[in-house]
Amino acid sequence: MALATVTDLQPLFKYNRSIVKEGLEILNSNPPVGLKVLKEVSGRNQSEITTYDLGWLLGPRINATGRIGSAEDALNLLLEKDIGQALVLAKKLNDLNVDRQDKTSEMYDLASEFDPSNLPRIIVSAHKDYHEGIIGLVAAKLVQKHYRPSIAISINGEFSKGSARSVDGLDIISFLRIAEDLFENLGGHPMAAGFTLKTEKLDEFCERMESLSVEMISDEVLQPQLRIDCAVSLSDVDLSFVKNINRLKPFGNGNPSPVFACFDLGIVGIETVGRDNSHLILKLMDGGVGVHKTIFFGRADLTNSLAVGDKVDIAYTAEINDYKGKEYLNLVLKDMQIKAANTG
Repeated sequence: MALATVTDLQPLFKYNRSIVKEGLEILNSNPPVGLKVLKEVSGRNQSEITTYDLGWLLGPRINATGRIGSAEDALNLLLEKDIGQALVLAKKLNDLNVDRQDKTSEMYDLASEFDPSNLPRIIVSAHKDYHEGIIGLVAAKLVQKHYRPSIAISINGEFSKGSARSVDGLDIISFLRIAEDLFENLGGHPMAAGFTLKTEKLDEFCERMESLSVEMISDEVLQPQLRIDCAVSLSDVDLSFVKNINRLKPFGNGNPSPVFACFDLGIVGIETVGRDNSHLILKLMDGGVGVHKTIFFGRADLTNSLAVGDKVDIAYTAEINDYKGKEYLNLVLKDMQIKAANTG
């Protein structure tokens, strides 16, 4: 239940929080063989299983079987007691997830390009080559890039299937229900929804979405916001600090990790990492006290805008990574403002 609660983006408070908190305690004390092996196959070396592992490592690999394979493989893994057979199944799920990632990238390339200076209030992208098992991931990537509620639709003969992802402030399932007469079926929750409609109604659907978005989606909803809890100097953040913060776990939707701010930091190192070099590593000097390594996931595109000696203000979270029994501080950038270059 903990895995499903996190993967389905349910808010982590009240009953849901209790489910995830107790579920993580079980997973960290006596995890099922299948999940333990799947975590190892995913390359995650940290010993503690967290909501990150549930939502970004274990969940996607289990879901990949239902998206582009057979969900029976995931079920068998969860039920498996033999570590050898569990390893075979875990490797299969991991390979399927890599295939799912590749297909998602291919489908995202098919998505219509939208003019950033003239974005619609809701993005609708439909294509006959979209795989219906991956359209939700395409919609999510459109939201991530454009910060607009987004709908990806797989056109397949008489019927088309769609998947929607939203932004904070727009209940996407309630929004879609205004046009419920167009759907053969419709389900979801405030942040995500899925539906089937007759392909002959697709043009009308797009028109309705556009008109409803103008009427119901305000400018404020389309402006991304980052809540910063307080300013904390990087030199004050150590393992003890993070362990105290972690008493507020589990973090996730509805109970996000605290976000801190630090100002006027000097860049002393820049590099990119990741499978496709999509992540940005910055080494930052905080008032001459010391150099701190930070990571900005998915923002390698900023590399050409930065130079050693530049000054930046940052918003970040602090985590603990456990590698081979040793704990390391991990500083994750959430936003950054480039100030003026150091002209000497």
